Amino acid sequence: MIRFLLFLITALCLLPKPCRAQLSDFNVQLLDEGDGIRTSNVLKMVKDRQGFLWLLSPRYLQRFDGQNLKRFDIEGEDLLDIAVDLEGRIWVSTQSSVRLYINDYKGFKNIGIEGPLPTKFNVIQVSSDNKVWIISGKGLFVYEPVAGVFRHHVIASLPNQLFYRKIFQKLGDEYFLGDTHTLFSYNTKTKRVRSIAFESVSVIAPFSPDIIWATNARLQIFELNFKTGKVTPISMGRFAPKLAYPFLEINTIIPLDHPEYLINTSQGCFKYNRTSGIFTKATLYHYGSELANNEIYTSYYDNDKILWMLGQQGIIFFRPQWHTISWLRSYSPKGSDWNNNIRDIAGDHEGNIWLATAAGISRLDPRSGKVKSFHPDSHPFSTFQFPTVQGLVFDGKNLILGPGAGGPLIFSPQSHKFEKPVFPPGQTGLRLKTKTDLDYIYSIYTLTDGNHLVLADASCYLIEKDTYKIREASFQGSDYIGQTASQDQTGHIWIGTFKGLLYLDKNLRTVQSDTTFFPSRLVTALLTRNDSTVWAGSVGIYEVTTTARGLIKKRILPELDNQQITVLYQDKTGNIWIGADDGLYRYSEKDKKLEWFDIWDNVQNKQLNPGSLYESKNGMVYMGGNNGLNYFEPLKIKSRRQDLNVLITGARINQDDSLFQLYKTESLRQMQGGNILKSQPTLNEKPLALDWHQNSVEIRYVTTYFQNTQKLKYRYRLTGLDTSWVANGRNNSVRFSSLAPGNYSFSVAASLDGITWNETRQPFLFLISPPIWKRAWFIILALLISGSGGYYLFRSRVKTIQRQQAKVYALQNKANALEKEKVLAMYESLKQQLNPHFLFNSLTSLDSLIWLDAKMASTFLDELSRTYRYILKNRENELVSLSDELEFAQNYVKLQKTRFGERLLVNIDVPEDSNHLKIAPVTLQNLIENAIKHNVMGYDSPLEIDIFIEDEMLVIHNNVNKKNFVETSNRQGLNNLVSLYRYLSPRPVEIIEKASSFTVKIPLV
Repeated sequence: MIRFLLFLITALCLLPKPCRAQLSDFNVQLLDEGDGIRTSNVLKMVKDRQGFLWLLSPRYLQRFDGQNLKRFDIEGEDLLDIAVDLEGRIWVSTQSSVRLYINDYKGFKNIGIEGPLPTKFNVIQVSSDNKVWIISGKGLFVYEPVAGVFRHHVIASLPNQLFYRKIFQKLGDEYFLGDTHTLFSYNTKTKRVRSIAFESVSVIAPFSPDIIWATNARLQIFELNFKTGKVTPISMGRFAPKLAYPFLEINTIIPLDHPEYLINTSQGCFKYNRTSGIFTKATLYHYGSELANNEIYTSYYDNDKILWMLGQQGIIFFRPQWHTISWLRSYSPKGSDWNNNIRDIAGDHEGNIWLATAAGISRLDPRSGKVKSFHPDSHPFSTFQFPTVQGLVFDGKNLILGPGAGGPLIFSPQSHKFEKPVFPPGQTGLRLKTKTDLDYIYSIYTLTDGNHLVLADASCYLIEKDTYKIREASFQGSDYIGQTASQDQTGHIWIGTFKGLLYLDKNLRTVQSDTTFFPSRLVTALLTRNDSTVWAGSVGIYEVTTTARGLIKKRILPELDNQQITVLYQDKTGNIWIGADDGLYRYSEKDKKLEWFDIWDNVQNKQLNPGSLYESKNGMVYMGGNNGLNYFEPLKIKSRRQDLNVLITGARINQDDSLFQLYKTESLRQMQGGNILKSQPTLNEKPLALDWHQNSVEIRYVTTYFQNTQKLKYRYRLTGLDTSWVANGRNNSVRFSSLAPGNYSFSVAASLDGITWNETRQPFLFLISPPIWKRAWFIILALLISGSGGYYLFRSRVKTIQRQQAKVYALQNKANALEKEKVLAMYESLKQQLNPHFLFNSLTSLDSLIWLDAKMASTFLDELSRTYRYILKNRENELVSLSDELEFAQNYVKLQKTRFGERLLVNIDVPEDSNHLKIAPVTLQNLIENAIKHNVMGYDSPLEIDIFIEDEMLVIHNNVNKKNFVETSNRQGLNNLVSLYRYLSPRPVEIIEKASSFTVKIPLV
């Protein structure tokens, strides 16, 4: 029957309701299957000391940190309840056991039970002194830490009482439990027991230490006062709007500002006023749209004053005691309630908020949340013909509208009639009316004298107060397409335009201007700071000061340099609110801090419109944008800065599946009257010791944060590898490969804005030991052993060397002798090359000369003798002076010219100061003879030989008159020459062979 009634209530709550723009009571956030968690069949939620959200289902547990989900499958009986104690330990219950979470790798272990068995368990509670209690059908059990078991706790005045295992709640030290006929209040410290008769209890919710609200099996609610003993029914007529069916369950009561409470029921959330006794349905808003508030299955209020509720949409969470930025959008199925593109805002004397939108104007009553819209098509016979309204002001009587076309309008909030302003008479008025009808109005600003300045595309206009007479305000820059205006206390007017900034006196005469804003000249927001300075919002923010030299501007707040600024507003505390491309910012001049609010803080996800700002008399600020209305009380918006809890959760070594548990089970306790005030997890203080081959480490970390996890970013630092921070985006792990042996300290920090970083409380320390052969003791031992062995070998080697030294000297002498003999053989070979050909040819030539010319024969014989004398003289010399060798070569050439005449041309170009240079004897003769022997000489093609010094080398260059110049015999002679100079000089002989020339470079010593 009860299940049928609950189903019927839920179905009725899901029926379509009339659309309304009710202002929000609470702005909430939502977790669902899109975040990776399963919300179906969740029985209970808790949040542990590290910030993890635990979700209990009958067959498994889910742990969520805002980004990552870990599931624990539990074998055996269904899970019934979950609790977290003051030390952060997680307890779960089944019908026959209690289990304690150890860690991710060991899971849960069963805790022993001492008492009357068999018994069945259910709800777990934790007292203020950190005692863990669980209820069973046969009474209470309490955990004994020393013995590590749950022991039966006998209530003295109720020794044999049987209990309803689902009824067990607490408030402070007062515990509420009972059976199907009686409810009890039991104080675990004073041992006081109080009771009230109550039939068929279903659910109880503590209201105070003396009062609970109880729901019976018929889903009727009663207030039970243990102090007076009274049982008072709570009438369903106190609920507004009226409930479809007069029965529900109450499961959680959260205190708000006195005398209000937030009540979670099976038919949704209600605000309860203790003084009036009225329950009002709470409106929950999610991203600007009302969230269905039909049924709450379970709820949990954590130590951070965050309320977690499981509803139809998923897990809803918010801080009910915090004031937040609200976001309101039109959500009619047809989209005809009011337009979400709000261009300007004004308030009337009755407290209504008027919205200028892209489809007319709308009136919002903040008290009732009702909206009434005025569209052009709803007034076909009025002067209101163009849908978009850009400017809107209230002068105390009427609204002055600035449509996109058709000219300014006067609107009466009482009669809902539109009228035109009063134009001058005659042709002047007709021309002005024609001009305004075609002009596009951007903004209307009320001056301190009560007149209204209309900023439009083609010009600016002035509407007089009370009379509504309109005239054109013509001044230098009035055609710059004005966007916004601000007036200081002296009456001077600042106007932001499409082409820069204007500074006017109170008579609307341009005093100064600046059209050099960069990268955009568009100025869309102004904030007067004093009588000579404004902040101008363009692309970035400028501080502009008027001086005798003109307008002086400078950029401020560089964090916003690349954003279009559309709103500048200063609240009563001096904080400045800035509307920009990325959302809304709050700047504190006192501490120079900039805070960012975006869609995760309920700021609409589209740009706020320029000038669309209104502050009501009660301190509420309204801001319009392209996607609805934001409103809030600036003084109640708490700083969004908060410390992020960054946790290092594990380390994976190499690529195996072993994960090391890094946290030890230890609490830091501050005791006061036996209560634990503070407790937090700590990493193991000793470094994790790894072997030398365990040098690849993957470290995992997490930040328990649920509001805007997309903004989270990480950076890490591994001291021992590098001392600088390394950005790691949104990644929850980092891997290091092939780490060298040594000590390492890993730290990680998280941030929401990239400016303020929160580092993990304690770094993760680990040590990679060096291999055994690199350890100090091993090295010392190896040095001792190798030293001893080395000394022995050294002594043996010395003796061996001494014995062999004599042999070495003898062999060396023999080698030197052999080497000398080899060189002399080379000399002899080169020198002997002169004899066979040259001697035969010379004797033949001498014989001819004797018969032809005796005098020439005598000269020839003299030259021949000099040649052989030179050879015999230097027979034993390795080197001769270059001058002697050149003289010998010239004698040799003279002898050869007796045969060849002008067919042999030898040119010697050697400086006279080259006498200090040395060369092997008969070197030139060998090269000249080879050239003569292996070339064909004719009168038309003589053999030309050039001899000169280049780079301390003697160059012998001749033309080639025969293609097969380099023959085997010639190459053999050159090889002997190359081998000889390899012995005489560190520089080698160079031989350059070409088709038409042959060059040999001899190193000079």
